Amino acid sequence: MRIFATIVFLFAGFFSGAPASSQDPSACTVIGSQTSFPTGTDCWGEPDFYQIRIYEVGLCTSPPTTPTTSSIPGLSSCAAIFTSTTGSIVSVTPTTSSALSGVFTRPANGSYSHGYIRMDSSFDIQASLDFGQPITGDAGGNGQFCATINGSVSGGTSATCANVAPTAGTLQTPLTNFGDEKFSASASATSTTNRGTSTIDGFLMTGADLLATSEADVQRLFGVQTFGVPVSIADTTTGVDISFRVTTGMTLIGNAGPTLSIDSGPFIIDITPIP
Repeated sequence: MRIFATIVFLFAGFFSGAPASSQDPSACTVIGSQTSFPTGTDCWGEPDFYQIRIYEVGLCTSPPTTPTTSSIPGLSSCAAIFTSTTGSIVSVTPTTSSALSGVFTRPANGSYSHGYIRMDSSFDIQASLDFGQPITGDAGGNGQFCATINGSVSGGTSATCANVAPTAGTLQTPLTNFGDEKFSASASATSTTNRGTSTIDGFLMTGADLLATSEADVQRLFGVQTFGVPVSIADTTTGVDISFRVTTGMTLIGNAGPTLSIDSGPFIIDITPIP
């Protein structure tokens, strides 16, 4: 039997920093280096930089029990393949990714129908954009070039614009609500991954891993993925690739004016055994 080697983060989209809506945005239109401004609507684009903090990743032979306001997630059918008490920061750009730092554990041989991830509920993004027309940033400035600011969307602003491309700042985008106006601590979606068509369920949790009851309580995100094709671990398995695809990891919000706001967008996790 070979040693279960490593976990590599590449690219992946479901959980979004922007509140859920009745109709998801479509991909932003990009021609050459210019992005079409989504006047009066939203669109999803790829940020220049995307960063998250991961506490735990695991595989399950049956669905884990989801968190409630009085109980933490039940993982008796699961095997943690990565853990980090303080959380491992993973940074992704269109051409690079960072490795996880923590404890790696080989799961037992078998077929795993589900995967889970426990992570911080806040995302960091950087982006610089050329709209080819004058745009006003919600943090100020006007011009065809816009970028994220250093700060948090919780402060009410996110983007600055100018006639010369501004330096992109690191924008913190806390995910504190899956609802629109009314608070919702859970959401579900389906997406196509390398495990087939998968169902992904997300839960906003407190620091004690209980289901949050308000936006102020949210500190962590617990995600469960039902694989369309199970993950099989065998004697010949040397490792697992866990890839993050963030081609839709940024939401551009086109307000009247036109005025630009930026938030994080969805990501999807692909899990692939290494023969």
